[in-house]
Amino acid sequence: MRKIILAVLVVGFLTGSCGKKEIHNVEAIANTTLSGKVQGDAFEARGGKAFLNNESEVSVNISSSSDDNCDVGVDEFEYRVSFDVPFKQGVYGDINVVLQKKGKTPMNIFQSIVIIDKVTDNQIAGRVRAKAYNEDEYSVEGKFTVPFCSE
Repeated sequence: MRKIILAVLVVGFLTGSCGKKEIHNVEAIANTTLSGKVQGDAFEARGGKAFLNNESEVSVNISSSSDDNCDVGVDEFEYRVSFDVPFKQGVYGDINVVLQKKGKTPMNIFQSIVIIDKVTDNQIAGRVRAKAYNEDEYSVEGKFTVPFCSE
């Protein structure tokens, strides 16, 4: 009986450890400007904006153009990386990151990792890693900072 209980505990421990290990791999996220591929085109974060969805969740929209800011609607961004996260610092796994080129079908990348490093009254900064099965077309990784805007 002890062997059965021990076997169940070992299997449970190993199963639980695997899930946690994936989330702890956040240090490997590049500490360079968010860049990658969106619809197969090169993407580098240069602008964007964030706004509150409610008191506890923020919508982050990162653009490849420095002209994209609080005065421009996110639907007008030529390229964008978007996601919703809790409105506080932390490490968030299993986030849906959306990569989109204007006028094209967006790509949802589930199980992405987002780290919110800093939240102030006027901006949010963090890191993100989102890689689709077809990384040559859709993948981004790196750090970002965008202003808070009223939507």
